[in-house]
Amino acid sequence: MTGDVLVVDLGSTRVAWRGPRGDGSAAHEGDPGAVLARAFGGGRPASAVVVGSVADSAAAESLRRICEGRWGVPVLELVAAPESLGVRNGYRNPAQLGIDRWAAIVAARVAHDGAVLVADCGTAVTVDYVDAAGRHRGGVIGPGIGLMRSMLGAGTRLRLGATLGAGAGILGRDTEEAVAIGTAAGVAGLLESTRREVAAAFGAPDALLITGGEAQAVRARLGGNWSHVPGLVLDGLALLAAEVM
Repeated sequence: MTGDVLVVDLGSTRVAWRGPRGDGSAAHEGDPGAVLARAFGGGRPASAVVVGSVADSAAAESLRRICEGRWGVPVLELVAAPESLGVRNGYRNPAQLGIDRWAAIVAARVAHDGAVLVADCGTAVTVDYVDAAGRHRGGVIGPGIGLMRSMLGAGTRLRLGATLGAGAGILGRDTEEAVAIGTAAGVAGLLESTRREVAAAFGAPDALLITGGEAQAVRARLGGNWSHVPGLVLDGLALLAAEVM
């Protein structure tokens, strides 16, 4: 893959990118094309765009409309494969695995020779395990901090503002702080319980990696063995793109 490629991670609520004219990320509110148009103005950001998308079809079309329609730049959309770069997909239907998860575990495996547990903390929280032989053994999915917060607001009479908060304390002294702590602790609990169960079933992973937009809030509540790796999905998308371009 040449250096003149824009790599885009299109999530359910956020879009992140990496390319020759710079990196960035932002909430897209269903219109990621408009986000990229503002980020790059009228100029072409690259000669090609590679996208890993778990967003709905309308958001994906918004992105394609800007890239192909306005800039005249071809878009290649990646999907999970049965095997890439020495990693074997563990899903019964490999294409069903989200491309963000696939990219993250491929990048993690390329960076680490041994067994690795990868947590991606975004709108949803995913945890995936790859053994020392490069076999993806599967994963778990749960709600992220923002979704937990939304569910609390919808299912109770709590009045919650727009600010998520760091949730770094032990006990909250107002509702916002208590919810921030509780939701971050809930995600951290999912990660730690998965780590323990994986260790009991397969042996302790050689590396524990955490990425995603809420990783810092969750990482503060985890043991010291978890390493924060920003941009792990973009790393993986770039590796997968290089394999096919």
